Amino acid sequence: MTPIEIVVDSQLRIHQATLPPDVAEELKAEFTHVNPEHAKLRTMGYAAWKCPRVIYTWTIDQGVLSLPRGGLGQVRSILARNGLDWSVKDERCEGDPKLRGKIPKHRLVLWDFQEQLVQAAIAKENCLLRAPTGSGKTSAAIGLIARLQLPALVVVWNGALLDQWVQRIEKELGLHGREIGMVRGGDRRLAPVTLAMQQTLWKMRGAEWDWLDRSFGVMVADEAQRACARSYLDVFTRLSARYRVGISANEARRDRKQFLTYDVFGQVALAVDEKKLVRDGIVHEVEVRVVPTTFECPEYADARAEFGEAMAAEANMSDVEAPDFKFLLDRIVENEERNRVVMQLAIAEVKQDNPTIALSHRRDHCQRFCTLAAAAGCPSGLLLGSKADSAEFERSAAGLKARKIMFAAGTIQAVGQGIDLPAVSRGIVTTPVAGNKYLWGQVRGRMCRVTEGKTDAVVYYLWDQHCVGVGHLANLVAWNKVVKVLDIGGQWIEGRAYLEMVRDLLRAKKEQDDGEATK
Repeated sequence: MTPIEIVVDSQLRIHQATLPPDVAEELKAEFTHVNPEHAKLRTMGYAAWKCPRVIYTWTIDQGVLSLPRGGLGQVRSILARNGLDWSVKDERCEGDPKLRGKIPKHRLVLWDFQEQLVQAAIAKENCLLRAPTGSGKTSAAIGLIARLQLPALVVVWNGALLDQWVQRIEKELGLHGREIGMVRGGDRRLAPVTLAMQQTLWKMRGAEWDWLDRSFGVMVADEAQRACARSYLDVFTRLSARYRVGISANEARRDRKQFLTYDVFGQVALAVDEKKLVRDGIVHEVEVRVVPTTFECPEYADARAEFGEAMAAEANMSDVEAPDFKFLLDRIVENEERNRVVMQLAIAEVKQDNPTIALSHRRDHCQRFCTLAAAAGCPSGLLLGSKADSAEFERSAAGLKARKIMFAAGTIQAVGQGIDLPAVSRGIVTTPVAGNKYLWGQVRGRMCRVTEGKTDAVVYYLWDQHCVGVGHLANLVAWNKVVKVLDIGGQWIEGRAYLEMVRDLLRAKKEQDDGEATK
């Protein structure tokens, strides 16, 4: 029998007529996924008819079955299991010949684990690289680009990350200005190393897209866990670059759609052990200090109780997502007692010469902290994510790095994911995030980076126990090595011991309530 031909470009393409019908159906089934969002909506009692029950990552066009490129291993396994031979016709792109071989030598000597990441990506070509926040994933990616000497496209999801990549390329490759390509807004400047905003790429079609696609042999996606978004998928599945590499601290997603990331990039080629990096002094162990608050929001607590924790778990929701997190945030932002606690922590750390950032979901909350800092005579900065705020963001980040300012407030959206602020050793998480392990890891990661003069790292977490219950504390204890809780006497108690004490009190109260109910 003639081998099944698999054409590899931006996708895997097989003429359906060359496949036995049952094998074609098996291939389609492999890339047909149950949509967790549909089940979530149904569990919450919402209409789910607009949300597809299944997600297809295969298509058929003019008799050609297109499958995601990250699934080549599954395709081979299915063909082999059915006794079929195959051949691969490689039509991936190695980029514009005029741009090849022109990337400067990497100026950094990579750590052993970074070198292993580079080697794994070269071997797999289509893969994910997983390494903890602060471990130097960006440097490993730049090392990969310099090693391959093929024109490279680096895709990022926001302007702050793009600007950060510019700085790193300037430092690590010695490229400057127009030597670095840029695809952003109306800018279409290609170079051996080009940085691109995902939103700009998404809008490109036709001849313009074909011109860009033929120009690159390497595509690196920063924060690859975001690849599940429809606009990201559209971009990545249209790129024909020979090397397609996603980097992330953790590709797993709260919505459980990481199967889309695997379909696009393939499996994790190498995962770096965070514990080893801490032992080797490459990143700091972050000490988590939990500060219980007296804040109450009865309306949110009642709604949360009515919705039910069991239902929230079934719907794959953190307890702060169900049912109305926005309402809770409104009350948190306007609670001055709680805001004073944040500023007391911040001022105390600044007085100890520790650069500190306060993180919130809301920009108005961040602005409030800067107002309070000014009233306390503490120079501060804002780290917000909009284009209009970019100049202030850069000023604040530079001020923290140079220690000209010691306190800044920023949104979790703008700062908590991928932004490099190595000088910052203290963080204060002012709104609930401990219901989401990935988001917590990203926030904690802002403090773990090692830099000259930085000896340790601490994250304070305001625990609104009367709103979110004991679950957040339990998560923090489970997710972190060093957790301490501030007790009512002002002492820091080991987190696990404090958690058991709280649970003992809850059990005793339940027994008392049950006893009174039976009288």
